Amino acid sequence: MPTDALEDLMHQKAHAQKSRAKARRSKHHRGGVPPEPADAPVLRTAWSTRLVPHNEFMGPWERCHATLVNDARAYRATGRPQIALLGDSITESWRGTGLCRKLGRCQGVPGVLQATLGARWPQPTVLGIAADHTQHLLWRLADGEEVCRKCVGTVSEVSRRLADGELSPAMASDPQLAFVVLIGTNNLGRGHTPEETVAGVVAVAGTLLNQTQGRVLLNALLPRGDGNKRKKAAPVVGSAADGSPVRSFSPLITKVNAGLRSWAEADAARRVGFVDCGGPFRRGEHDVQRELMPDSLHPNRKGHELWASCLTAALLEHFPGM
Repeated sequence: MPTDALEDLMHQKAHAQKSRAKARRSKHHRGGVPPEPADAPVLRTAWSTRLVPHNEFMGPWERCHATLVNDARAYRATGRPQIALLGDSITESWRGTGLCRKLGRCQGVPGVLQATLGARWPQPTVLGIAADHTQHLLWRLADGEEVCRKCVGTVSEVSRRLADGELSPAMASDPQLAFVVLIGTNNLGRGHTPEETVAGVVAVAGTLLNQTQGRVLLNALLPRGDGNKRKKAAPVVGSAADGSPVRSFSPLITKVNAGLRSWAEADAARRVGFVDCGGPFRRGEHDVQRELMPDSLHPNRKGHELWASCLTAALLEHFPGM
């Protein structure tokens, strides 16, 4: 083979190796820095929308965010205790939707909200978007135009027009408002470490405490039973009867929940509470009750009834006067 052709071939192989290495680093960040830090506001990038093409995902996501911004603007203080529920798809289920579109698995859940939490605290504000991580909730809470001068990811024209975040002035100034936060399981699913995930949840809570007069009820992450489907994120915890590895998010979730509990219990101002509502959903150490979580991740109507009961008790315990 001529020398020039050999050099070209070697150059092409080297370039291909670098490209594959870059792809691996982008796909998973073990030992490195994640493309989307969990504790900073981030407009979603292709890294966190990998299951759906980024350009197809962002249109519905941005429209859903705009809907939640409008809901936040409609909030009015009443002089009585109220609640706002913040999070990802598990929280969005209270609306009966995924990305603000009706979703079959959420059937009956909005009715549960009105019959339980809504019966004590009328018209709860639900600010959840499917598949979001802590960094995306931080972006949603902030002023979109201001925060995106330093956020990760390209800002579309739709996002530039979203001048307000999902934390309206009326919400921020109401001392009777309690923010119920459940976020972080998608961080683990994408490969953030427990420590990174705790930092992200704490950043969300810190934003709420610093920018509002309200109180914050932090939820422990609920158990999930889809470890064998998410092999690159869930660690091996044992072997099945056929010798195949069994993977579970349980060790990661346990670490996250311990970190959140410790942080919440250190709150001297008593504006933060912590609650673990995961007990009824667990089946053994590494699985979930499928009659409550049919897809091993999202509670169904019955699951939301149990969650609502747990939240009600926790709100009344942590925040007297609720």
